[in-house]
Amino acid sequence: MMLQYLESLNFDFETRHQLEKYLEFVGMRASGKLKTTASWIRNFVQTHQNYNHDSIVSQEINYDLIKKDRRDTKMSN
Repeated sequence: MMLQYLESLNFDFETRHQLEKYLEFVGMRASGKLKTTASWIRNFVQTHQNYNHDSIVSQEINYDLIKKDRRDTKMSN
């Protein structure tokens, strides 16, 4: 339905392509195929070997989270 609406607006190719990519991203988030940032962080903390299930994120867990995020960011660029 959204794609039909976009077609009716007569956007240039570049704009339409960007909007389609964004709608695909939103659709993947909405369907659960792509985790939100919050759920990714929550999962990382809860499965960390040093997490004691006490709602405390230690400096070590925090450091490992930042290291992991930086590695993933470098890989996606």
